[in-house]
Amino acid sequence: MGTILNIILSFFKILWGKIKGYRIYSILAIIIVIMCVYMCSMSNHIRTLKNEQSKYKNNEIALLENTKEYKTKDSLNAASVYELQMSLVAYKKYHADDMDKIKNLELQNRKLENIITVNGKVKIPINIPVKDSIVYVDKIIRDTVKTIKCSNEWYNIDGIVDKSFKGTIGFKEKLGITISVKYKRFLGFLWYTSKVKDKKCDVVNFNPYGEVTKIEYVTIK
Repeated sequence: MGTILNIILSFFKILWGKIKGYRIYSILAIIIVIMCVYMCSMSNHIRTLKNEQSKYKNNEIALLENTKEYKTKDSLNAASVYELQMSLVAYKKYHADDMDKIKNLELQNRKLENIITVNGKVKIPINIPVKDSIVYVDKIIRDTVKTIKCSNEWYNIDGIVDKSFKGTIGFKEKLGITISVKYKRFLGFLWYTSKVKDKKCDVVNFNPYGEVTKIEYVTIK
């Protein structure tokens, strides 16, 4: 044990003798290395803080503006909303019911990145004439009933009126969903950079009787 210790001490004595003449340069080199490591660490920390600040700012805009409804050029009902960034833990906390349904989707071995929920309603102005229809039993007229029938590409109403309406009412829905990205400009007004400023989700209802009342566009971070 003592022999090994003597060998180690002898090695350090020789090493110290080699660098003794360059002590000042060695110290400067060590200081420069430490400063470089510190600057890199601070740069990463500042970048993380800027990203967090940008996320909170975008979330504030998304929460304050909510869903904006508008009409497209062909008079279809549409709406838009800005991206809301949220952790998976927070989404499970505030959207427990939605998360239970999402778990039933075929998402095995996949990472959940975006969740878009759309609320809507359908209002159809109805003015349907009531007609008499004959009921046959074994080719013999048994009765007449009041019937209602009306349909087009987007809805179908079919039933009879006998003290109350009995029948079926069906609606067709078709939604178009787009995600658009706005990039930041260098110095705020020069050329575009690769950094994302914000993201926006637009939903259009192709059913002329339908409306988009609420959208939530969440990115899981």
